[in-house]
Amino acid sequence: MTDSIYGLVKWAGQGIPADHQWYDNTAYKTDNSAFVKWEQQWRRGSVYLCGPPGEGSVSYDIEGFRKNPEIVQNNHFTFINPKVGY
Repeated sequence: MTDSIYGLVKWAGQGIPADHQWYDNTAYKTDNSAFVKWEQQWRRGSVYLCGPPGEGSVSYDIEGFRKNPEIVQNNHFTFINPKVGY
């Protein structure tokens, strides 16, 4: 999934109208995730195990703008999201 709509203020304590656009600039977010599910049924129920434990990543990229061209951010975050159920 890739989105490019950021900068809308969804909530603020006071003084900013709903859906106020805080900035108008191009920024990109890329989001990936994957996991594997294994299910074993026994007489009294089921056990679910996931392996490997749901790995995902998110990237945020901003490359400056007219008044502040030196603002450049390229952030990449990787995380593990374990899932266990019964």
